[in-house]
Amino acid sequence: MPDNLAALRFLTQEIQQNKRPSFPRNDAASVRYKTGLDPYLNLFTAQAGLLANQLTVTTLRVQEMTSSLQLIESLRGG
Repeated sequence: MPDNLAALRFLTQEIQQNKRPSFPRNDAASVRYKTGLDPYLNLFTAQAGLLANQLTVTTLRVQEMTSSLQLIESLRGG
């Protein structure tokens, strides 16, 4: 049970740290591309980074839910 509590605490902190996606960087890359200052590759790179961040947050949420279920099971005695 203590392991499950520690895992939940850790995952919650990780989600909060990764929850701040790079929207401003993506928006800036979009504006720079639309105005002709940057090539499409820069916009694509910013969007790929945003998607990678969203995937990380989603993976952490799944792990958080799994840890929550394991905690509940251990509190119920299996």
